[in-house]
Amino acid sequence: MPRLMLDTLRVSHLWYYAVGPMAVLVVLALVLLWLRHRLVLDLWLMVVLWAYAIEIALTAFPRPREPSIHVLERAPFEPLSECDQRGVRC
Repeated sequence: MPRLMLDTLRVSHLWYYAVGPMAVLVVLALVLLWLRHRLVLDLWLMVVLWAYAIEIALTAFPRPREPSIHVLERAPFEPLSECDQRGVRC
């Protein structure tokens, strides 16, 4: 199997080839379930597929490289975590 993720933040160029067919299949399944729509199970499957489509959309586009608010929130605690990682007593 090819590596789709280079590390925890970056995806390889193969990721975009895998995401396209996944998104098409999820949308196709949603359309088929919407047209059929007879049982309560169909409704729950549509809910799950909708959540999966949102997850695909969020993971298909990697995070921006500029700092976000989360980086600014943990900035005051950064020196403490660096000391603990190096084994140095601060």
